Amino acid sequence: MWSYYKERLNQDDIMYRDKVQLWYLSKVNTEPLVMQTFPAREGWPFPEYYGACGRFIVSEHGGRPLQEFYHASFEKRVDIAYQIMKMALKMTENRDDFILYWTDIQYENFAVDAGGKVRIIDAENIIVVDKMAVEATKPRGWNDLYESDFDECNGENCLTFSTNNLCRHVNSDHNYYAACRNLLSQYGSEPGMPGGLLHDMPDYAKNDWELDGMLNECARPSKPKGRIIIKERLIEALDQLRKMKPAKDINVNILDALKTKDDSKTNE
Repeated sequence: MWSYYKERLNQDDIMYRDKVQLWYLSKVNTEPLVMQTFPAREGWPFPEYYGACGRFIVSEHGGRPLQEFYHASFEKRVDIAYQIMKMALKMTENRDDFILYWTDIQYENFAVDAGGKVRIIDAENIIVVDKMAVEATKPRGWNDLYESDFDECNGENCLTFSTNNLCRHVNSDHNYYAACRNLLSQYGSEPGMPGGLLHDMPDYAKNDWELDGMLNECARPSKPKGRIIIKERLIEALDQLRKMKPAKDINVNILDALKTKDDSKTNE
C-alpha cells in the first residue's frame, strides 16, 4: 500500500504525517486507498486514480451509469454481464495474494465508458482480505470454501454476508453470489428494473445456452459448491453469447455438468 500511495511527502521515507493521513483515510473512506493499491493500469476494475486535494479525489471518468443500459440490446447487456463476472473472478482469484469482496453491489456502483468498458466507480465498501495473513494464522476452516447463503430479502436487492467469515477464509464464492444475486439474475430487483440486467432474454439464450438456469444456480445454488461449479461455464456462455457464436461451440451441456459431478460422487 505504501508503494502505491500517491500523497506521500517523500517517496523514499514514511513520514509521521503520511501515517496520520493514511489512518484518517482508513477511518473516513477507504475508496482512495483501494483505487491506488489496486490500480487500473494493472488490470483492476477501477477508474485510474490521479490524486487528491484535501478531502476531494480526482479520478478517471468512468462513463455512463449502468442503470442507463437496463433497456439496451440483449447483446450489449450480455457483454456487460460478462465483464462483471470477469471482475468477480479477478477480485476473487488473482496472483496478488489479496481478495477483494463486494459488500455493496447495485447498478449505481458501476459505469460503462464510451468504449463499452465496465468499471466499479464506488469502491468505498469493498473488503480486502490478505490471504498470506490468513494462511499464517490458519483459523479453523481457513482453507475450506466459504459459501454465501442466498437471501430472499423480501423481494428487494440486498447482500447479506459475514465480514468475520470472509476474513477468515482464502476461498469464497461471495463475489459470484453478489454479481448474480443483485445484478444479473431474475432475483435482481432494484426499483423500476425488475428481473436483473439480463431480463427478457431471447429463447436461444434460454434454450440453447441454458443461461437462465446457470444464473439461477449462481444466485441460488441447488447443491454445495454450485456457484464454483457453474461460474466458469457461465462466463464461457456469456463470452460466446456476446460474440453471437452458435451453442454447438460448447461441447457439454452446462447444467448436466452439475448432475455429472453429483453422479460421480454417488458412484464413489
